[in-house]
Amino acid sequence: MVYPIDNFNEVKDNILRFDGDGEFYMVLVLKRRKDTKGKMIEGVDEDNRLIKHYFVYDKEYFDKKKKAIMALCEQNNARAYILPQRRSCRLVLWNLHGKVSDTLQKGSMNVHFDHLIRTCVAGMHDTEEKWHKRWVIDIDEDDDSTFKKSIAWREQYFNPTSDNFVVREYASWISYKIRRALVLKFGNRTDEEKEFMPKVSAKYVSEDVTFLKTPHGFHIVTPPFNREPKAMEKYFGVGCPSADWIKTDAMALLYAPATI
Repeated sequence: MVYPIDNFNEVKDNILRFDGDGEFYMVLVLKRRKDTKGKMIEGVDEDNRLIKHYFVYDKEYFDKKKKAIMALCEQNNARAYILPQRRSCRLVLWNLHGKVSDTLQKGSMNVHFDHLIRTCVAGMHDTEEKWHKRWVIDIDEDDDSTFKKSIAWREQYFNPTSDNFVVREYASWISYKIRRALVLKFGNRTDEEKEFMPKVSAKYVSEDVTFLKTPHGFHIVTPPFNREPKAMEKYFGVGCPSADWIKTDAMALLYAPATI
């Protein structure tokens, strides 16, 4: 039996951080062409259709909107995503100020305000707090490169006698490796760990690396690391994630109905 994928608790406990006024996250409910077997969405030739978006300023609001978000996903055969990089009201307002000034100077009055505001929010994460920057590693079970890397990793570390293996173990190992380098004191790291996770002033905890299920794999939400190929290959070995799996400003899955 196929069940919905519910990452609300993991996101609430490990991603949502509110340290001051004007900090928020953006949640989007999207209907994707990939989930309609390539068919047009309601007769429109587009890859994604935005159903609704939410601005989350605290965990209480996040809890309050959970049922509504889930219901929208079920009704529209859509997914809910969160932008895991925290947004700043101050930076969004400055961005909006600049776009409004440009629009006025160009003399264009054909303005879609909802789209304008949404674009300003999506494009302005809280760069003032660099320690809070988050990347997403997108591991797709259906991708040939994922399968080949996971098999090579399995053979090196476990030398199994059977094919009873799932990509989840491989993705979990990647999370563990990042988490280990992240939380160790810099002086206690190996040379490979120091090169992979350079010294920063922030004090990270293990929860800063979050492991989320998706319909076809996993999302690992993590602080930045050194993604230069040599540094990654030395640290991960044969299980090194592919460069195209690493998204530096991407969405992470919050909810997906069983029908997807």
